[in-house]
Amino acid sequence: MREKQGGELTKDPSYITLLDIFKAVEPKDELFAVHEKTNAECPVGKNIQSSLNVTVTRVQNAMEQELRSQSLKDVMNHLFQ
Repeated sequence: MREKQGGELTKDPSYITLLDIFKAVEPKDELFAVHEKTNAECPVGKNIQSSLNVTVTRVQNAMEQELRSQSLKDVMNHLFQ
């Protein structure tokens, strides 16, 4: 006897956003990671985290908005054209 493989959706694909999917499969909420263990002795390394925080936050928000605007149904429509 063959086992059932794969999964089954509990709601219509048009109501499942790509952000929903990302959050379901990714353990962290961050889309982008900046190296956190920089060298405190390095002039760049000791300041890079604080220098990039604003930019990374903006990029994270923009990417989340884009993922939120696309549904699984959108991907399926493109895939099966």
